Amino acid sequence: MGLHASIELNADKLICLHLSDVTDMQLPQWLPLSKARTMLLQRLMGHVSTASLDADEADRLRRQLLQENGHQQQKDAPSSPSSNSTNGSSSSSGSNGSNSSSRDTMLLNLDLWTDTGFPTAVAVAVVACSKGVKRAHLIEARMDGGMLLELYSRDGVGTMISTDFYEGIRKARGTDLEAIQVS
Repeated sequence: MGLHASIELNADKLICLHLSDVTDMQLPQWLPLSKARTMLLQRLMGHVSTASLDADEADRLRRQLLQENGHQQQKDAPSSPSSNSTNGSSSSSGSNGSNSSSRDTMLLNLDLWTDTGFPTAVAVAVVACSKGVKRAHLIEARMDGGMLLELYSRDGVGTMISTDFYEGIRKARGTDLEAIQVS
């Protein structure tokens, strides 16, 4: 529900609480979306051999995940001619509402991502950021005060997934005076 709400609200931030499955991954404090996508896609492609996902579905998901990024296209998206013509209807322009809805349903199917064995919290964060949420924070659910520390400390305590590193607030410099001067 948080995934869908964050996308529909064009949220700046999504916070996901996780358990030891994510902690065991030993993620860095900041994980670029491109690297997080690569991790998710490697797991997805490794899962194709099982009965729950065929190669065509996996390829569609891979293209979707690489092409989605809410307000701007990712530079790492493939530009091969086959990426737009495999099924004859994978245009990302949104002009065909049912096609877009069908594609979103597949990308937002958390059961599919969970079936790959990839931690759900990380998959949710990657999909949310791919759909336009600016950043997602992964916080250990069992950490005493983890949510408060993430919200009220400069660097937080979890892992942030985003397209670029978010520095947040900084001290004003002398060169800022002209911009903040009250008239």
